[in-house]
Amino acid sequence: MKKTKFAVLFAALTAMLGLSSCLGEPDPYTPMDGIFRAEGFPGFYKFKTAYGMSVTPTNQSMITGDLGNFAYIYYKYDNRTVTQGATNIDAELQAPPVPIKTVGFGETEGNAPFVSYQNNKEIMLTRYLYDKNSLFLNLSYDVKVNKNDQSKNDLNAHSFYIWREEADEKTTSDELVLRLSHVVGNMEVENEEVLVYNDIRRIDLSSFLYSVEKTPKTIKIIYQIKDTNSSSGSGEEIKMKDVSEPFTLNYEEFCSYFPETSQQ
Repeated sequence: MKKTKFAVLFAALTAMLGLSSCLGEPDPYTPMDGIFRAEGFPGFYKFKTAYGMSVTPTNQSMITGDLGNFAYIYYKYDNRTVTQGATNIDAELQAPPVPIKTVGFGETEGNAPFVSYQNNKEIMLTRYLYDKNSLFLNLSYDVKVNKNDQSKNDLNAHSFYIWREEADEKTTSDELVLRLSHVVGNMEVENEEVLVYNDIRRIDLSSFLYSVEKTPKTIKIIYQIKDTNSSSGSGEEIKMKDVSEPFTLNYEEFCSYFPETSQQ
């Protein structure tokens, strides 16, 4: 079945960045986006970076639910009102914030593969970085959607789990090896087709880092993809195998982006 991109909200929003008025005076509003720690409650939220800068929306009514700990926001602010050394920016949200879920802990075997899209890897580091304990990854996987209404889908049936792999003879003392699984529950979708969904999830590294003797130089994440050499008929369970090139992060370099105070 032909697969096409099932776009997520932030993907559409980032494509809008850089648009500005070309008529009259220069536009004093600067558009920005990113992943922030969400603090507060509906009616009063602030969004904070690891460096202490916060963004306070002036249109809080756009936030209608609990965001959890992290969210993607797309906003604009009046650069005429921001002074040097400011630690807070009053901004106008351009779309409702998108909550970002944290992958669950637990040795839960997956029953569905991750998939690649347009020659990209199945798992990639996003362009958003937060702190030393928060690793944000792009995950690509198949979802079932209604051909006529993509809001009817089985996204709520998808779960992810991560745990530490036992060290073997290939694991060095400078490596932290994790395993990420993709679990899909049974959920019927009428008039379905299968599309590739591009998601962002957070991995909380804190428990893993506290359990090792020294900070790893490299973090490796093993996950499973479809085994194309093992055919499965219609209705049969999909055969999977470990990816030949696990996601690998130069964690030592990653940490250099953040102040020491960001390790929380």
